[in-house]
Formats: sequence, C-alpha cells, structure tokens
Amino acid sequence: AALQEISFAAAGMTVNFPLSQTPVTLQSVTVTVDGVVIAQDLGNGWTYDAESNSITFHGDSIPGPDASVVVNYMAPSECN
Repeated sequence: AALQEISFAAAGMTVNFPLSQTPVTLQSVTVTVDGVVIAQDLGNGWTYDAESNSITFHGDSIPGPDASVVVNYMAPSECN
C-alpha cells in the first residue's frame, strides 16, 4: 500500500482527500470526478475514513493529476 501511494504521488495523483467538516451521515456524501458521480465502493470507487475524516479513492476511480474532484455532504450546523 505504501509503495502504491508513493507511485501515485510521483505521478501527481492524490488518493486521499481530507474533508473540512465531518459528514452528518455517510448517505449524504456525493463524490464526483470531472462531473461523473463515483460510487462508494472499496474496489473501484471511494470509501470514507472516519478517523482521518477523509475520502479515499480506489482502483479505476483514482482521479488523474488534473481531475476536478468535488465532495458534497451535509455537515452539522448550529442554530443560535
């Protein structure tokens, strides 16, 4: 796994995308790469890592070096 991450980094590819806030639910997360919706899938898609609060891409879904990655999700909010 470490060697694979080094090779992706050398190619200018990122597999982990940290989120700025914690999603309210995993079902609220939508991930698109270059306008195409990517499925939540361990083999060829993305997974969420609660410990690092990040999205990790897998298999054929790993974005290319200049890809546009958009992660939408509901985040907790407070009312005053």
